[in-house]
Amino acid sequence: DISVGFNEDNKQTVTQTDDKGNYVKNKDDKEIKDLVDENVTITTKDAETDEVKTTDNTVTVKSDKGQTAKVTLEDVNIKSSEKAAMTVTGNGSVQLELNGKNTLDSSDADGHAGLEKNAVEGKGSLYIKDDDKDGSSLTATGGEGGAGIGGSAKTSDGKKNNGVTTSSDWGNNIVINGGTIDATGGKGAAGIGSGVNASGEQYNFWTSEEFVTITGGNVTATGGEGGAGIGGAEGKNGLGLYFRDGTIKATGTGGGAGIGGGSGAGANMVELGQSGAGTDLTITAVGSAGAAGIGGGKGGRLQSFASYSGTTTATGGEGGAGIGSGEEGQGSTLYLCGGTFLAYGGEGANN
Repeated sequence: DISVGFNEDNKQTVTQTDDKGNYVKNKDDKEIKDLVDENVTITTKDAETDEVKTTDNTVTVKSDKGQTAKVTLEDVNIKSSEKAAMTVTGNGSVQLELNGKNTLDSSDADGHAGLEKNAVEGKGSLYIKDDDKDGSSLTATGGEGGAGIGGSAKTSDGKKNNGVTTSSDWGNNIVINGGTIDATGGKGAAGIGSGVNASGEQYNFWTSEEFVTITGGNVTATGGEGGAGIGGAEGKNGLGLYFRDGTIKATGTGGGAGIGGGSGAGANMVELGQSGAGTDLTITAVGSAGAAGIGGGKGGRLQSFASYSGTTTATGGEGGAGIGSGEEGQGSTLYLCGGTFLAYGGEGANN
């Protein structure tokens, strides 16, 4: 397994162990134990054959307040059966650069996300990017109860978790600004956003928002049964969902909204585009039966929605609004300040 952190001198370090707990040696025959490395590059590509091999070795990155960890995934294929393929912890910032084709698959690790970030293990920020703009990609898949990218039903040590993912840095919990991203949640979880095990804490907006911000890239997100594509898990509100630029396709399942709440839950502070700024934002959001394309899951309310720019197509499932509340949800407040919309309510619902 690989762990990235910081030493007493605030230098970024990397440690790697094999499946027996022994330290792996680098090409200089030196143990990879707390080695200083300002930009850690991780790959599972064979240097001689160029074959990208699948490994069950996992990655953990920890950055504390005031620290910024820099990690590059370069042709990585991790399939884990016991814990998250990759975990981000701490109250600092993690910058994750994508090179090549990368896969983080936790589908066999029940309770864990593909790329895991839980509030109880730190309220820092995760930035996913492709600075080289070379078409690099990330496919992240959660196990039962875990988001593709975001919260999970279990913490990294296997203890039960409330699924909340958030940041103390307003709007900067999970930020995607480049690359081709495909995130799929496990049963009950969002594609990008919350994991399951909803707790009362999640309804305190000021402490428990998902804060998913997309500023670029090509993003596809699909919720597990009951989860939103982007936003809340089953029974969880989708809170603080900002879409500034990029191409986004979000699909909810089992009562989950495309963008917004999971089944039985609503959404608040969903924003499209930026005031006074033209963007190439394109959104396609599809809700499942009873849920809105953008807004509430089945039975959930969209409390606040604002649009400033971009082109949006939102389709609700049967009984759900295109943009608004889910079946049997209360009315919504919509601020349409700009942008182009195609909103289709499901059978028996309004647009």
